[in-house]
Amino acid sequence: MTALDIYSDGMYVRTDWHTDYGRDGACTDGDVCDYNMRKGRHVKLQIELRDAKTDKPATATGWSDYLAIGK
Repeated sequence: MTALDIYSDGMYVRTDWHTDYGRDGACTDGDVCDYNMRKGRHVKLQIELRDAKTDKPATATGWSDYLAIGK
């Protein structure tokens, strides 16, 4: 999973994730996220556009449904 923002506008992208077995985390702009999640389980995602000056979200997608890991 990769979060990428190609615009120089003072904003950045963050991808939040949460598994069905209690793990969670976030990937920020330019990171390649490899968290060794359990295959056969599920993860849900939320994408946020954040203000780099305040580190507050400007907008977010809301959480996805759970998606299969490793399938």
